[in-house]
Amino acid sequence: MTNIIIDTNIIISYPKILGLSIKNVRFIVPSGVITELNEKVIFRGSNYEDRAELIDKASLDGTISIINTDSYAYKGYHEQIK
Repeated sequence: MTNIIIDTNIIISYPKILGLSIKNVRFIVPSGVITELNEKVIFRGSNYEDRAELIDKASLDGTISIINTDSYAYKGYHEQIK
C-alpha cells in the first residue's frame, strides 16, 4: 500500500483529489491540515468551507484517512526533526 500525505496547498489547489479512490493507495490528511483549512474558512470565506465538507465526505467514504499528528506516537518524530 502506498501512502500519500496531502497538505493544505494540495487540497486548496486540487480539491478533486479528495474524491479519488485508487487501488493500493491511501491518502492521508494530517489533523493540522484540517485546522489550517478551518482557519481559512473563518478568514477567507465559504470557498474553503466547501473543501472542509469534501474532507468530511471523503473520510466517511474511506478515500482518505485523517491522522492526529499531535498524538504521543508522533511527538518523538517532531523532536527528532528540531
